[in-house]
Amino acid sequence: MQNEDSRKTENTIPPRKPQKDHPTLRNRKKNLIGIGYLFGKLRLSEYRGLAFLGYLMGSVASLGMYPMAFLLGVAVAGTEVFEPTIVSKLVPKKSLGSGMGMLTLGRSIGLLLGNSVMGLLYQIHYTYSYYFASATSLAAFIIIILIQRPMRMSKSRAHP
Repeated sequence: MQNEDSRKTENTIPPRKPQKDHPTLRNRKKNLIGIGYLFGKLRLSEYRGLAFLGYLMGSVASLGMYPMAFLLGVAVAGTEVFEPTIVSKLVPKKSLGSGMGMLTLGRSIGLLLGNSVMGLLYQIHYTYSYYFASATSLAAFIIIILIQRPMRMSKSRAHP
């Protein structure tokens, strides 16, 4: 008898009705699809996409502070897409899990160190943290461009 009573109380919760998307959420989804479409149309290599749409745009957006927050979001989206893509192409398939783990480790160490330094700089003056973010992003842009150049040259020599 008690089992039947407990079953009745479990079934008395009405099923959840599906909710429609909020109009603002629908617009955001359309904007995100538009940004993905734009990234696809640019036909940038993974390295150039990471360099220009990730790090260079992040460097510029860091200097603009709040008005450039949208560009900073696009830059973060670029790095979140291009970095794993590059790792998946560089690492052998057998070691893909280790490669992604190393990427995550590097990102975590970067977040720890970068945020710690930015916090210290913010205590001195808040603009210093933005300058630091911009400078490190610009340095990453330059490193990617310099690394990509020899790789492109070696590919062109391999395929005359």
